[in-house]
Amino acid sequence: MSSTDWEVPSGEAANFAKVKHTEDAFVVRIDLAQFTPIYEPDDVEIEVYGFDLQVNARKEDPKNPNQALRELHRQYRMPDNVDLETIRMKRNRTNNIVRIEAKLTDGYGKPITLNVCDVKKDPKYKAIH
Repeated sequence: MSSTDWEVPSGEAANFAKVKHTEDAFVVRIDLAQFTPIYEPDDVEIEVYGFDLQVNARKEDPKNPNQALRELHRQYRMPDNVDLETIRMKRNRTNNIVRIEAKLTDGYGKPITLNVCDVKKDPKYKAIH
């Protein structure tokens, strides 16, 4: 899913999740008020597989084992320039908001240094024919 607006699982056209790209950040904001009292911020977990961000929530009612299990799953493909080491999730229990943030890099990968040598003059290297 690469849309910036996610739909409520019931199919309603409410935007409970917003994805925003700024110059230096990638932000997902999920409003769980659409699902209260079903989900709370502590029920939400995120997983990252490469550049795929998975948002999962699971809720069971221990007092009523006959009630159906509630689950929410969303997946988003993050931009290639997201710094995967900076992904953070913030839970706001006051207004039932989950916020996922990551910094963006200004290029691909990290700079590396390459040593250049003359293979004709260095005896460690043999010519392959």
